[in-house]
Amino acid sequence: MVEHRQLRGHGGPVGGDQAVRDEQRHRVPLHGRGSGQRHLLERRERHRRPGRRLLQPAPGQLQLPGPLQQLRHPVRAPRRELTDNDGDGECQPLDCDDNDPNVYPGAAESCNGGDDDCDGLIDEGFDADNDGVTSCGGDCNDNNGNVYPGAGENCDGIDNDCNGVLDDPPDTDGDGFNTCTGDCSEGNASVYPGAPETCNTTDDNCNGQVDEGFDADGDGFSTCGGDCDDGDASINPSAAEACNGIDDNCNGQIDENADLDGDGVTNCNGDCDDNNANVYPGATEVCDGADNDCNGTVDDGFDVDGDGYSTCTGDCNDNSAAINPGATEACNGFDDDCDGQVDEATDNDGDGVTGCGGDCDDNDAAVYPGASEICDGLDQDCDGDVDEGFDGDGDGYASCAGDCNDNVDTVYPGAPEVCDGLDNDCDGVNADFEDVDGDGSPVCEDCDDADPDRYPGADDIPNDGIDQDCDGADATESGDDDDTGDDDDATGDDDDATGDDDDSAGDDDDATDPFGGTQGTDAEDQGDREYSTFGCSCDTADRGTSGAWWLVLAGLVGVRRRR
Repeated sequence: MVEHRQLRGHGGPVGGDQAVRDEQRHRVPLHGRGSGQRHLLERRERHRRPGRRLLQPAPGQLQLPGPLQQLRHPVRAPRRELTDNDGDGECQPLDCDDNDPNVYPGAAESCNGGDDDCDGLIDEGFDADNDGVTSCGGDCNDNNGNVYPGAGENCDGIDNDCNGVLDDPPDTDGDGFNTCTGDCSEGNASVYPGAPETCNTTDDNCNGQVDEGFDADGDGFSTCGGDCDDGDASINPSAAEACNGIDDNCNGQIDENADLDGDGVTNCNGDCDDNNANVYPGATEVCDGADNDCNGTVDDGFDVDGDGYSTCTGDCNDNSAAINPGATEACNGFDDDCDGQVDEATDNDGDGVTGCGGDCDDNDAAVYPGASEICDGLDQDCDGDVDEGFDGDGDGYASCAGDCNDNVDTVYPGAPEVCDGLDNDCDGVNADFEDVDGDGSPVCEDCDDADPDRYPGADDIPNDGIDQDCDGADATESGDDDDTGDDDDATGDDDDATGDDDDSAGDDDDATDPFGGTQGTDAEDQGDREYSTFGCSCDTADRGTSGAWWLVLAGLVGVRRRR
């Protein structure tokens, strides 16, 4: 049995010890129903509305009016039965669909086009892109707010309207093309890709050109576009009208021009400024910076010095063409630029001296009259001399200007190289010891350092006009390199009558010394020969000793033959 509550009202006075009973419990057999059904019935009872009670006044209280006095018996509220048609445990009116067991308050919402949880919202949480359509409602891309059934189709490779076809906007003019397939005018059936072009100021074939083939002069206007002369590009509806007897702008009028300034002359009649009534051909020229008479000259007769400025345009000295508002200010005691200041100048480098004040470089703060001269190739004190006091040898070059020896005036950059053991031209190389031709003799000893066959000690070829051995003369005969005949040939003598060496110290290689023995007192007779220039020397072994050995050997050979 389950308690089934029924609300009742009771008559009789209210108050005192008498209580008003408003409920009576009844037991209803379940006839084998389970606990779930018992729970259902109890929940239904909780949803019942309590009945109204008819209250009676207590003794001594105000009595009810006549008609109400007849209500002595309790009035029972109408009984409302709660039903759960779908058996989901919820009754109407809470269950918003009592015929669907999956619909009741608190049910899980699913994407089905219905309000499963009875909260008044349909498929909430299933419209990811917030375009108003869920995936179960037909949205074929719920991540793109531009894609849903009924959306406008765009030419973007996407099925915007979810009809299963990509880029299919309607062909409203029925020409077989839509905007995605190149129709540039969807409302005009005669305009589509490939349509024949006609002269109608329209791009009929959608190629981006209007009336192509109908603009002969290429001025952008065809005859159907208003070009009154399609053979002249300067004549078209947008051209400016010129004074030339031609209808330049194709408006049907030739050389039409208004007299804008009302001076009686149009620009076609020579008015050079049709916005100024004081300017026209024949007007009186005045000094105002304008060409009043339209003769091509401004203020003619008012520019005395011809510098292009008149007194009315700011020339403060119309007798000097060097003085005018456009001149450059010079340090000359005049107001060259007519600004009211004389010799005004700025101190660009901030050294306290301007150009007019004697600064010879107003962009270098270290250069000004009276500055300390330093060795840097500049005239710091503006006295006209560069690096004065830093040229020790007076050759015109200071050490900071590249003089590598400021104590010798033959040494400086670019000086001619001489054989003095110094780097005269300051190029870092001492040319005295260079051997250009590689013949073993340095340039200062070699009489021709460009010819490897000419050097001191070389064999001199007789009568060839060349001094191979650098002795100052060419040999004149075989074995004799000069007119004295002293060439030290195979005979061992000088080939002269005396057999000596033509020096004051004695003789050399005469007939008495066939094996190279020495006589005399000169350097060669002592057995050594020395040659020295700037530290170079050549030494040979003592020939006297070797000559003695040759004498001993010759004597032994002679004794053996006599035997």
